[in-house]
Amino acid sequence: MTKADEIARALGETSRQSPRVDILVNNAGYLGRYQPFEQFDPAEWHHILQVNLVGVFEVTRQILPLMRRAGQGRIVNMGSLAGKEGLPNLAAYSAASAGVIAFTKALSREVCDTEIRVNCVAPGPIDTELIRRLGPDVVNTMVTASPLSVWELSLRSLELYCGFAPLPARLIPVRYSTCQVAVRDIES
Repeated sequence: MTKADEIARALGETSRQSPRVDILVNNAGYLGRYQPFEQFDPAEWHHILQVNLVGVFEVTRQILPLMRRAGQGRIVNMGSLAGKEGLPNLAAYSAASAGVIAFTKALSREVCDTEIRVNCVAPGPIDTELIRRLGPDVVNTMVTASPLSVWELSLRSLELYCGFAPLPARLIPVRYSTCQVAVRDIES
């Protein structure tokens, strides 16, 4: 998700299927290991930032010009409760998620005079294998830290958060070894 050339190839394939990108959902995520900050290997810290923050930058950097040409678009960045609150033993993930939240605010101000909207969804823990691998004690701590103290049911909640469900649209997935782009092609 962080390799500009692979993102460009995915975008090229997507552009052949649909000339516009109406909605971009930046949803790549990597937690890394659950461990105290002092135990972090710098390479792991950089990898977490690359996937969670630099990936958002790179995909948005390549898609925003298409939205500008179309005169409209929606960018939804997936943040995390970790970015709002900071979670112990997930310092790198928390920092990257906070970066996504700040990036979203800054970019939304840059495009506020257009019909491009940029928002961030920062849910609590979502019931995925990635989260479950942390173990029940960690999961319970994360759920308890969530304002609602519940699991988010699934990534389907993204549609509810963002109001995508009523739109007549189809998803066009394009996959590469480290890059996945899903474009929602809204029918007029």
